[in-house]
Amino acid sequence: MVHGSRSTYVNHRCRCNLCKAASASYSRLRYARDPDKMRLRHRLYRQKYPERVAASVARWEATHPESARDRARQYKFWHPARVRESQQHYAQNHAAHFAAKEALRRARQANAGGTVTAASWQALQDAYGLTGGDVLCAYCSRGTKTPQMDHVVPLARGGHHAADNLVPVCGQCNSRKGTKSLLLWMAEANA
Repeated sequence: MVHGSRSTYVNHRCRCNLCKAASASYSRLRYARDPDKMRLRHRLYRQKYPERVAASVARWEATHPESARDRARQYKFWHPARVRESQQHYAQNHAAHFAAKEALRRARQANAGGTVTAASWQALQDAYGLTGGDVLCAYCSRGTKTPQMDHVVPLARGGHHAADNLVPVCGQCNSRKGTKSLLLWMAEANA
């Protein structure tokens, strides 16, 4: 695009690369002069046009999925109290959803056949035990004070709720594995 040509003008402003660069540097300069004023201006814009902002964020997240996931992870890391509060608020406002989800999980567990007693689960933890009271994660071999019960063949994939289908794992491995089969999950983890 050539500066000043008819095709470069959008809404009475030249959008050639030279003018775009000048506009961007001018915006940075204005922000540097009075950052509080610019933050206020941006906040008021977000309040006045929430649908435009939401659409813009959605477009950015669709075109930059990796960056969006990284930003979400960073936010969760730096603001754990806000995230926890938001999750609690969501859970309170969607209690029926969580109740239905828990009922479905219990039904799957009941229909899966087999039973696990507290004594058999404790024996399994003791078999994976380390000195100092920690339990060795069956998947990553790290010690954990709060092992979680993982079904090697998930209940969602027809596994049984029995001691021979259970292993103690750390929370991180359990949430990463989810309802995947052990072989599929390990193949993805090693890829």
